[in-house]
Amino acid sequence: MVCVCSATYCDTLDPLVLPPPGTYIKYESSKAGKRLERSQGSFQHSLHAPGLLLTLNVSVLYQGVKGFGGSLSDAAALNILELSPSAQDNLLRSYFSESGIEYNLLRLPMASSDFSVRPYSYDDVPHDYELKHFKLAEEDVKMKIPLLHRVSAMSRRPLSLYASPWTSPAWMKSNGDVRGKGTLKGQAGDKYHKTWANYFIKFLDEYSKHNVTFWAVTAQNEPLAAVLTPPQFPTIIFTASQQRDFIIQDLGPALARSPHPTRLITLDDQRIHLPHWAEVVLGNATAARYVAGVGVHWYLDGIVPPRCSLEATHRRFPHHFLLYTEACSGFLTFRFSVSLGCWERGERYSHSILTVLNHFVAGWTDWNLALDMKGGPNWVKNYVDSPVIVDSSKDVFYKQPMFYHLGHFSKFIPEGSRRVGLRSTHRCLSCQLEHVAVLRPDGALVLVVLNRFGWDVPFGIQDPAVGFIDTVAPANSIQTYLWQQHIPPEPTCSEGAMGPGCAGILGWFLLVQAVSQAAGGRPCDAKDFGHGSLVCACSATYCDTLDPLVLPPPGTYIKYESSKAGKRLERSQGSFQHNAQSPDFHLTLDTAQRYQKVKGFGGSVTDSAAINIQSLSKDAQNHLLRSYFSEEGIEYNLVRVPMASTDFSVRLYTYADAEGDFELKHFNLTEEDTRMKIPILQAAQAVAKRPLSLYASPWTSPVWMKTNGAMTGRGTLKGSPGDKYHQAWANYFIRFLDEYAKHNLTFWAVTAGNEPTAGEIVFYPFQCLGFSPEHQRDFIAQDLGPVLANSSHHHVQLIILDDQRVMLPYWAQVVLKDPVAASYISGIGIHWYLDFMAPIDLTLSITHHLFPNYFLLSTEASTGSYFWEPRVVLGGWDRGSKYSHSILSNLNNYVTGWTDWNLALDMEGGPNWSKNYVDSPVIVDSSKDVFYKQPMFYHLGHFSKFIPEGSQRVGLAVTKKCRWCDLEHSAFLRPDGAVVLVVLNRSPVDVSFGISDPQVGFIKATAPSDSIQTFLWKQPA
Repeated sequence: MVCVCSATYCDTLDPLVLPPPGTYIKYESSKAGKRLERSQGSFQHSLHAPGLLLTLNVSVLYQGVKGFGGSLSDAAALNILELSPSAQDNLLRSYFSESGIEYNLLRLPMASSDFSVRPYSYDDVPHDYELKHFKLAEEDVKMKIPLLHRVSAMSRRPLSLYASPWTSPAWMKSNGDVRGKGTLKGQAGDKYHKTWANYFIKFLDEYSKHNVTFWAVTAQNEPLAAVLTPPQFPTIIFTASQQRDFIIQDLGPALARSPHPTRLITLDDQRIHLPHWAEVVLGNATAARYVAGVGVHWYLDGIVPPRCSLEATHRRFPHHFLLYTEACSGFLTFRFSVSLGCWERGERYSHSILTVLNHFVAGWTDWNLALDMKGGPNWVKNYVDSPVIVDSSKDVFYKQPMFYHLGHFSKFIPEGSRRVGLRSTHRCLSCQLEHVAVLRPDGALVLVVLNRFGWDVPFGIQDPAVGFIDTVAPANSIQTYLWQQHIPPEPTCSEGAMGPGCAGILGWFLLVQAVSQAAGGRPCDAKDFGHGSLVCACSATYCDTLDPLVLPPPGTYIKYESSKAGKRLERSQGSFQHNAQSPDFHLTLDTAQRYQKVKGFGGSVTDSAAINIQSLSKDAQNHLLRSYFSEEGIEYNLVRVPMASTDFSVRLYTYADAEGDFELKHFNLTEEDTRMKIPILQAAQAVAKRPLSLYASPWTSPVWMKTNGAMTGRGTLKGSPGDKYHQAWANYFIRFLDEYAKHNLTFWAVTAGNEPTAGEIVFYPFQCLGFSPEHQRDFIAQDLGPVLANSSHHHVQLIILDDQRVMLPYWAQVVLKDPVAASYISGIGIHWYLDFMAPIDLTLSITHHLFPNYFLLSTEASTGSYFWEPRVVLGGWDRGSKYSHSILSNLNNYVTGWTDWNLALDMEGGPNWSKNYVDSPVIVDSSKDVFYKQPMFYHLGHFSKFIPEGSQRVGLAVTKKCRWCDLEHSAFLRPDGAVVLVVLNRSPVDVSFGISDPQVGFIKATAPSDSIQTFLWKQPA
């Protein structure tokens, strides 16, 4: 049988809860119809001698487990996306969520495979040795990347992605065709091989722009396939010696020099080539240094015993893992590629997994996640079977026996488990079972038992530390047993400070995809709290939205307007005129004048913001995140993430509070990260069309590193740069990046420390760590800079200052005039709180002209922070105007982007352990399950939605004939060639003005009192 899933129903599993000591749980699937059916029992203290006894020996440890998973081929992505959003959600949750079988490995083809609908590569322009025309395909950006974001958001476990190329572009191949018996032109070390190696790096670069990082790449899918298979398959031939030389001279060095901490896997072909292939490649010390593991396919396993191939390879090269990278059934059956409900195909999967685990393999990856009823689509008509078969005509999918067989391993044996000793004692000829035992990282034991016979087999299990289990393996069944040898730690997620939804976003997020989007933007649900303007109320059932941005035809423009009177990003359209009377206020575009490029706009995922977001119902959370990050919202692309606690936390903590832990052995993310911020970041990535750039800032070191022994108050790091305290603090940054990377979250940048001057203030009331500019310079030169550069995160950029602009240009001069420190630094972060004390031209502009190769970025701002101000003002238009005034002033003085503080706060402006409440663009009232989008939110949207990363500020000449017609403005050229002009009127009167683009014409316009407008138009190509 199969299990049928639709948009409205799909079978699920309860989250795994380990049984009490002295008891066990058993999951069973069988040909008779059971599917991961759970039962529980108790250990016995004695046992009658069974015909088969399995005795555990945890003192004998073998290989570690990497995991289990499948492949997101083009065909799999097409089939998933053929389903309705709700059915898609059920399918993805079945594979990746806690209510499913929890895959953690995911293989991706680099460009097309046989399971595509067309042959293609990422650079089909002949002789493009510099890969200037390299570009991801629609199959990546429209299908696979969005699906990867979705599964990342729903997966409780970190996903390990790895990529495999099927073929190079045809112009690199000796036969001039992506198919058939061809190899790379030339030889290792030449321009073809260098280009092919750089092709891997470009692939990793482009995916990383979408916040998708890879654990590994294989050097080539089935490098000997063209010797064994028909010539219509896409492939490149490599012999073992050719692959060795390519790795030594080209691919290995290219990966090592790149910013990607990606591992390299050799072979990725049938095990009949082992151990010879490993001897040739790994027997060379240079090649072996670049290679982490050996990939194996299952198709010809029957030809060579595992002991002579897998085990022989492991014993010869024990430090290189073995990983099964592809398997599928139906590939040799010409009439029945798909066989719905075939139990034997599931048994073959389990037999393979058990066999290879018992011969030192670290994991097992299936081929296509989902195929159609024919076993495709496939451009070479090479149809096969899959654990999930989709019938899009009925909007259903079928979970096959193979799916449940895989689940007996993937759900219960997480990454980091170790195979342990298991002795089998037989007293009968007919009681043969297949089995493996592993020790999980949490100390629990897992035993998987497969019975491929047509009769029941009684057997016993003995764990000398616990007791005996008297049990039976039914005919044609598979069972997974779990038990504990010790008392587990207390659960880490509870109600209280974490909020009732501490793990909520991962569990519910893909329900987003089930909601059909409205055909147009939804209007604001206006609420007036009596503060001069309105807010837009959002709930679980309704939230205002925007249409996706579509540029207007040439000769026309679109305008978005928000105003104190009540407009919120209201869209209108008009046409350019060819002549017009000169107005009193005239803006003339000059695209020949080019200034700084824009990084972007965004906000901060603090603990407080996360608590407020998770205090809402799931549908309301969805609306809030989509409002900020999706195409129907204001499309933030910058996100600042505190490293550990801030004043906007509910408690004081760091990640390494164990006294004197210089090696950071006790470094550990907290629940605020794993249960709150990480799920929210993954959910934001999943809804964002644009890649998100995350950057992190620490508020304080652990107290044992500080001179005052406290997180607050005046204090700096003990010792001096270069010593053990400064080295430990630098390594703390790396550990933070390491831990987030395990959750597929990579950072664009880190700041050296939030507001370092705060730590020089006696009795400073919030977390801080004092640095003078000289101290920060030396810490970067001797500690933080080298540690970052030598880490796997050497692509992460470093930002100095992260404090008030009144410190400029002095701070920059002290730090950046040191050539060693300057070599590690990319930019300068500024806060807005004391802007009134520091003229912008004497701080920002002068800093830019002194150090033009270092970007300026506004890293924090909030309103309601001064002691004389009210904290939250619902509907305060002036607070939005202050935001826009700051952004325009900064952009016109070489700042590349602007980051708000908390994404969301409560009605009080918190929570905040120090009661340092402030306002926010989004205010949450969890008692009513609503949130309010403030004027600040829409002011920010006038920039974030329309000025994407890579835009460049251009010249804008002002002609003014009236004394009282002041407007604030800035103009940009987008990467797509469109022009953006933002105009702010902070005065209480309407201002008529004109816009001239010499290449297009003239716009006659009016800026209403207290309004902001964004104009967009195309210039002639």
